[in-house]
Amino acid sequence: MFTATTLSKGDGGLTVTGELEIGSTHAQLEIPVNIEQTADGALLLDGETTVSRKTAGMAWNTLGMIGDDAMVNAQPTLTRAVS
Repeated sequence: MFTATTLSKGDGGLTVTGELEIGSTHAQLEIPVNIEQTADGALLLDGETTVSRKTAGMAWNTLGMIGDDAMVNAQPTLTRAVS
């Protein structure tokens, strides 16, 4: 599970910062994102970053065929809540 804590604007665009939880392991991530607004006002976010498998608590590599890093990709859609 990923919990976003901040959204910040920098020279290169927007960055979502938060915590990735895998089992009992927690890793801080910064994910650069692109944002697109749809005709109905929803926001589409698209971002990806690389995380060390060991940092994420996944150190196993039984056959020695898995790389050290994993790509994390997220594409959430944000919509207004209707009351």
